[in-house]
Amino acid sequence: MNSLAPVFSPDGKKLYVIGQQQRGELQRYDSKSGEWVPYLSGISAEYVEFSRDKQWVAYITFPEQVLWRSRIDGSERLQLTRPPIQAVHPSWSPDGKQIAFTGISPGMANKVYTVSAAGGTAQPVFEEQHNQEQPSWSPDATTMLISYIYFLETKPPGLTLVHLPTHRVQRLRGTEKLWEALWSPDGRYIAARTLDSHAIMLFDRSTGKSSELAKSDVGFLRWSPDGQYVYFKRLGSQMAFMRVRVADHKVEEVVSLAGIKNTGISGGLWVGLTPDGSPLFLRDTGTQEIYGLNWQAR
Repeated sequence: MNSLAPVFSPDGKKLYVIGQQQRGELQRYDSKSGEWVPYLSGISAEYVEFSRDKQWVAYITFPEQVLWRSRIDGSERLQLTRPPIQAVHPSWSPDGKQIAFTGISPGMANKVYTVSAAGGTAQPVFEEQHNQEQPSWSPDATTMLISYIYFLETKPPGLTLVHLPTHRVQRLRGTEKLWEALWSPDGRYIAARTLDSHAIMLFDRSTGKSSELAKSDVGFLRWSPDGQYVYFKRLGSQMAFMRVRVADHKVEEVVSLAGIKNTGISGGLWVGLTPDGSPLFLRDTGTQEIYGLNWQAR
């Protein structure tokens, strides 16, 4: 239990604190019933990602920030990271044998690691002093796309490609104002948020140019499995799960999130997709209560 906002009683004999227990329930939107229902038995986890064969799932537990993987029915669970590393942004390799993730360690810059889906020691993709995040595999698994946490950087280096067999690093020109980028399933496009999170940009690998895909207050991004849509969380007073079609930039609301209290590592920004395209989010089931503690000065 976390303790917040301590206050002494007027006579100095009691200490009042807010006791907070962070917890969530993973839920899926059922379009047929129009309701949110528990998913994976309602585990307290987010950043849920599925292998391309749709047989395995990786997720980050909340609030522990530990990376696990299991079969899609929840069986054969395996813990892949341990403290002091805190994990976020898992990403399956195309062959399902490895999982890349962002690792956060005390006193160190954030790094992108890979770990075997069968378990083992996580290895950094490459060493540098910038704060790396959100790894994304190329379709042929030879290259890793890495973004940077701009608010931890004085001069963000832009989106970066790392050729895994040779560890050769390539900075993508003109992407210094983009972050949280994801490769499209066919490898042609890279979708990313602008640094102010007011637009989604589409970087065309064939031309090397960027164009605006949608203008909105953008949260987390996801590609549809067929690559036709980019899904995102619209922030603000009209919070909703949205999608934009790549072909004609048409934006449409999938389901409203108004009145829904979500939670998570990044303050509830995460949203996900099941293999059949159903929205996922982490509903807040935590508690906050006031406790009075007897206090005696010595």
